[in-house]
Amino acid sequence: MSDKGWYIVRENQLAFSENNAVTPTIVFRENAAYPKIIAALKSGDFDRAKDLANPLKQINLRYSSDLKIEDGEIHIGGEVVSGALADRVIKAVTEEGDVPALIAFHKNLMQNPDFRAIGELPRFLDANNLPITKDGYLLAYKSVRNDYKDHHSGTVSYNLGFNPKMDRAGVNNNPNQTCSAGLHACAASYFSGGLFGGDSGSRAMLVKINPKDVVSVPVDYDGAKMRCCEMSVIAEFKASSGKELIELDKAIKENIEAFSGSLSLDDKELRELVHMDQSEQENFEYKGKRDAAYFDGTKMQVGAIIAMLPAGTELSRCTKFVREGLADFLSEVTDLDLETINEVLYTSFDLKERTVTLEDRYIVCPQEVIMDASVGELEHSETFEVVLEVVTGNKINLN
Repeated sequence: MSDKGWYIVRENQLAFSENNAVTPTIVFRENAAYPKIIAALKSGDFDRAKDLANPLKQINLRYSSDLKIEDGEIHIGGEVVSGALADRVIKAVTEEGDVPALIAFHKNLMQNPDFRAIGELPRFLDANNLPITKDGYLLAYKSVRNDYKDHHSGTVSYNLGFNPKMDRAGVNNNPNQTCSAGLHACAASYFSGGLFGGDSGSRAMLVKINPKDVVSVPVDYDGAKMRCCEMSVIAEFKASSGKELIELDKAIKENIEAFSGSLSLDDKELRELVHMDQSEQENFEYKGKRDAAYFDGTKMQVGAIIAMLPAGTELSRCTKFVREGLADFLSEVTDLDLETINEVLYTSFDLKERTVTLEDRYIVCPQEVIMDASVGELEHSETFEVVLEVVTGNKINLN
């Protein structure tokens, strides 16, 4: 035992006492600072070991200009922080998380004019573990139609790089009114059962939201969605299922430092930024048109194998890929533009439908329909073959 104190290291914890104090300090191995505490004790620096073991003391030592402890309370920018946000700050300090991001988030939050929103948002943040960027914004998700319009009204555009906004007074701030006016965004958990509007008929957008623009957090869906008056659409992710979107959410949290400032990322760029494997997407094979047969001078059929789909793939993912391949094929061989084709396919076509009519001129007739699936996945590899029947004299490009 030295004059400075003593310490004992056991399998899952350590105990030490500086200046031979009667009551020792106990530190468990789960503490992120555990290795540093042992190093300090071995070097005889008991004061540093004590500071490392006390997360509140660490706050004053490391963040005195923006974050400090006074009378047992956490203060950011002179404002008392309590509840879920205070817990998150302490966790960030003890586990060496991004404390400056939380400081920036709080400063943005304090600009929110609605006192109730200020109280609701940290709880929403904590319950859904939403990622916070270094500039103090939160990242959330938005499911939109294939034309990038909102599902409900079809009037608000969420194209990549857009900044949708509305008058704050027009957003319902009552959390007990669960479906009401406002720009909606949600946590990844909201999509656990699939993308809103049907997996293959929706697009998944990543949005960036300033806490000051959050108006309310509705009480339904375990508080997994919120209403805002403004947001920025920073990325598109071609998620074919809620499960895949949750995987993306995990990758974003692991690379959150890359999401500060203004961004505009397509699917490929986003995947590269968060290091997501694209091998599953590459398992699909687009085959293209196969042959053609004329029945008479005005009526004809064109056959095509659209896709080879591997066993074990989710049906929702197959549907999305087939639609994309079919849209490309139809835009090649008909005189219809891609926007018109997509509008029909994403409202009328799925793998169980026998026919789809486009402008009363073309009929899409699947010849092999994927029906034998178990638990939402293909039991074995499938070929999707389609016949396009021309019911008028419109010319088809077969080159």
